[in-house]
Amino acid sequence: QRMICKGIYLYRTGRFSDAIDWIRQGLDGVRGSSQGRGMAVLAMAYHQNGQRDKAIETLKSAEALLASGFDDLRAGGVLDRTWHDWLATRLLHHEAVGLIRGQAGRYRLEAEVLMAEGRLDEAIDVLQNATEVESNDAELLLLYANALGRRQRWGETLAVIKRLIDLQPDQAVHWLRAAPLFIVTGDIEGYRKLCRDMLARFSETNSAEEADKIAKACLLLPDTTKDSPQVFALAARAIVADPTTGLGPYFEALRGLADYRQQKHAEATGRIEQNLPHVGNRASLRELNLAVLALAHHGTGQTEKAQEALQGLAQSIDATLAGDDIESWHDLLIAQILRQEAESLLKGEAAD
Repeated sequence: QRMICKGIYLYRTGRFSDAIDWIRQGLDGVRGSSQGRGMAVLAMAYHQNGQRDKAIETLKSAEALLASGFDDLRAGGVLDRTWHDWLATRLLHHEAVGLIRGQAGRYRLEAEVLMAEGRLDEAIDVLQNATEVESNDAELLLLYANALGRRQRWGETLAVIKRLIDLQPDQAVHWLRAAPLFIVTGDIEGYRKLCRDMLARFSETNSAEEADKIAKACLLLPDTTKDSPQVFALAARAIVADPTTGLGPYFEALRGLADYRQQKHAEATGRIEQNLPHVGNRASLRELNLAVLALAHHGTGQTEKAQEALQGLAQSIDATLAGDDIESWHDLLIAQILRQEAESLLKGEAAD
């Protein structure tokens, strides 16, 4: 700790290279809040020394350490006796964020702290003001969109996602998140245009993850793929090259949906039934699989199995919607849209 303190003193007196040397040596022997303080000042010293990449890398590590420390602090235990050390660390970290990331970084830090403390509405107010001042900061806009989505403020969320698409048109995830928002806000023509624009931009991608996102976004309604073999080609490209990524079950769910949209109901049923045991505790992924399974069972004429899958899906979605803070809001919207399609089909069959 003495070396960390010496490094902080050297930083405050403008001897940035010396501060870097002392803090780097001191970090080898400390943990907890002392390590956090050292990393925050080290990031600032790197920045002042013109080593911006190292500054950003060190700041990210300091952020992860700080988040972990406050999680432990809120949970009680040994850290409840050292809260003042962690607060001092937070102040240094706040200074580092402002120096390295500017005003946008300060806004982001304030909002993230509020969200971590469960004060989501206050975080939304901060982010609304922040995105008016820093209107082209993609990180702030993404944080704002997610906060609004968690509160089910769909129209406002879509407006922010549109801004993100304008800023980062090559980020497929923004397009995927926009797709269900167009549908739940009733803008079906807007959704269809979005699909056309997505295919124009991404249809030739060689990225399995991009292919998964764009194909999924374009398969949400039954009438959007009539003249779109590109969508099915994208779905076929969603193949896992590295099994350790954990993306396999997501890709298989998409391929099951693509099978269903191509009237390959038996193939869709078999694919999803094989996929479900690999979903684990990922609720949103389970909901997507159950939605596709309900549709596929209906397609094969197995009404009772379709109703069983739909019942499990409805219970899961309704339990999530009962809360006022939905973290995976975009995944839930996709499952909800497919659920409504399955319910409509089964009600129509009952009426007949």
